[in-house]
Amino acid sequence: KGCKSTRGFNNNQTAALLFPASQYDDWVTNPQSQEDLRKGNEVVYPTDYPIFLYKGEFFSKFDVFDGFLQNEMLVKVTRVILAGPSSVDGHGGSQHATKQANAKLNEMKHMIIPCIAYISYQLYFALSSQPTFSSGGGAGKFDFNKFYRSIVDLLKNPLMEKKKTELLKWWD
Repeated sequence: KGCKSTRGFNNNQTAALLFPASQYDDWVTNPQSQEDLRKGNEVVYPTDYPIFLYKGEFFSKFDVFDGFLQNEMLVKVTRVILAGPSSVDGHGGSQHATKQANAKLNEMKHMIIPCIAYISYQLYFALSSQPTFSSGGGAGKFDFNKFYRSIVDLLKNPLMEKKKTELLKWWD
């Protein structure tokens, strides 16, 4: 229980989801690239956004923000964190719930960028082989704090205002 050594780049399915979207063609066509990641010979940086952040795990080189942060897995993780597991499993709310859902407790009526970044962070960690969160990266560890900050900072950029508005509308 709790062993994550078979996740991350050690597992073909989770590795495919974690692979940087901008280099995804390399993942599909170059087994050496896959092996380099498994062995730690290649580094994935916090700004190398993984394919799981994109709608349908599709990355467009012509519009790098097309479908960004609109993946169905993100939506499901959001529902689990904000509304509880029963919101995803199709069984509805439990009649025996002991507390309110996080969204209701925090009076969340609309999605916000820090929440989307947090959900992305949580999903990345769940898919990864790292046993603990690493705020500073180092020693072959992914820097989850920089990953979170990079998403928030990217969407706080005034040049991204239109994309941010479209994204938040999609989430609501």
